[in-house]
Amino acid sequence: MLIGSTDEREVKRLFDSLKEEFELTCLGEVRHFLGMEVQRKDGVYRIRLQNYIENMVAKFGMEHAKTAKSPMEPGFLKTDDSGEAFEDSSKYRSLVGGLLYIAVNARPDIAACTAILGRKFSAPGEADWNAAKRVLRYLKTTAAYSLQLGGEPEQALIGYADSDWAGDVGSRKSTSGFVFSYAGGVISWASRRQTSVTL
Repeated sequence: MLIGSTDEREVKRLFDSLKEEFELTCLGEVRHFLGMEVQRKDGVYRIRLQNYIENMVAKFGMEHAKTAKSPMEPGFLKTDDSGEAFEDSSKYRSLVGGLLYIAVNARPDIAACTAILGRKFSAPGEADWNAAKRVLRYLKTTAAYSLQLGGEPEQALIGYADSDWAGDVGSRKSTSGFVFSYAGGVISWASRRQTSVTL
């Protein structure tokens, strides 16, 4: 359990009230939580998943794989979907599930490609499997990257949004994405396929 507040006395009060009902131990400042490494320096938090990524690389036997400079081929959605089916869909789901965990918690840079790969959970093809491995090769290269929270208190809320134009060749639907930052840290991000076909 994490307890956070700008007032240290409020944290102690809440901890003491919980301790009256449950057996608790205070472990001090958070350093690791659900696979995330949390670092705090000068009031700025950084979250990274380096150990989690390294474990995934080992789990899928990609320790000696070539690195990738980007998480996905730019034209992946434009490729024909009628390729050979991947024989072990549970292995694909395991890899993409791990990638989704990383994307949701600390790596907005892979949010779009993991959302695209997640569309193929039920029937992945060989091309989807290779694309998922490419994301893992990219993460292997950038495992030490961290998500910064705060650090520039004078910076206002900034948002960016974009979408491709009918990027999915099968459905002709566009994929939209956004990212918002506040005080120098990214606070919200998403990438998803639009629900309707529009001009």
